[in-house]
Amino acid sequence: MAQVTWRAPLLSLLLLAALPALARDQISAGDRGAGSGLWRVHCHGCHGDGQGPTSVGKALGAPQLRDAARLDARTDEQLVATILKGGPGPGSPAFGGFLSLLDAADLVAFLRAPLLSMADLFPESAAYTYKRYTIGPSQLARAEALAGHLAADERELTVFSVYGGQRPAFGPRLVHPDDHVGLDDLSPKARLGYLVFGPMPAGEGAQGTVALALSPGFTVVKVVGLPGTGDLHKLAAAAVGKGSRNPGERKPFVFKPSPERAHALTRLYARAVEASALAAKEEADRHLFDPPEPTAKVRPSESGE
Repeated sequence: MAQVTWRAPLLSLLLLAALPALARDQISAGDRGAGSGLWRVHCHGCHGDGQGPTSVGKALGAPQLRDAARLDARTDEQLVATILKGGPGPGSPAFGGFLSLLDAADLVAFLRAPLLSMADLFPESAAYTYKRYTIGPSQLARAEALAGHLAADERELTVFSVYGGQRPAFGPRLVHPDDHVGLDDLSPKARLGYLVFGPMPAGEGAQGTVALALSPGFTVVKVVGLPGTGDLHKLAAAAVGKGSRNPGERKPFVFKPSPERAHALTRLYARAVEASALAAKEEADRHLFDPPEPTAKVRPSESGE
């Protein structure tokens, strides 16, 4: 039996709406095996294995698709629409004339297959949003005091803010940064923490990607390497629980078997904590004028007066 993977609630609604037109097709949406075959035929020529475009793809401006931050910032429905209708620029042509809705869903499952879901990193997550932040001068000074000089391209970082609550049936709900009503519904009291992705040495000069999850107090909750990064279990054990909201208490991570990896994680943490602080401030400003929580009134007879 084909393995079926669902990642977002809207994709199921899209499929249900399309059933009359697709009655003759076998319902196998989310089949990563079928997606792999479609990828080789329609996508490999430009996107390669998804980790980076081929020379032809680079000439056309094709992006790296198996990018955790890129995929987690999009629902399955958005990815399906991009495949069928195309995206901005010549690097994302429309394939609606060649592929069905279910074909596109299979391709999405193939792309997501080796990557982590939000629920893998925050098991209690019910919703999340994201935004790319630029670390300002004062924050940059703090980050560089911990991590050393940060190049210009390291001063920006996408932060995913993760919230608990009632989880939808198909997994955590993605709230887009321009959905102001949805953002207002994300209560600071329900915040579980923050998630960022960054580079991690993978051996022999190669670079992999690591997911770093932080608590609301900016301590490390999880460190998980994406495929190709190798075993990070012991490095993660050396980092979990470390970190602080107080800049003066933040220390470089120490991992004697691999100082290079420990330094890379320290650099990512230094950037992550400053960018996450910006996300926290933005959230606090958004809820600045929220009414106070209602308190139960005590009747005089109940208070002993």
